[in-house]
Amino acid sequence: MWRDVQTAWTEAVNQIKQRWPETDATYLTGIKGDRHLFVGHLADRHDLTLSEAAEAVQDWMWERASAQCSHPEDCRVIVAE
Repeated sequence: MWRDVQTAWTEAVNQIKQRWPETDATYLTGIKGDRHLFVGHLADRHDLTLSEAAEAVQDWMWERASAQCSHPEDCRVIVAE
């Protein structure tokens, strides 16, 4: 699933900025989809622990996958990748 986010990173940055407005678009563009750097940036900008930020990213990925799946039960497998 994260590979899909990385592949469409420019689009993802726009979605990230909408969901987490305190993130920096220039920084996000520069990290080119590196999940660990994204989680760290999110934690820093939104005053979250790394664990909280990682969970927020996982939730966001679930929502993205759910929107793309015709059968929600299939999405659980996609997000777990």
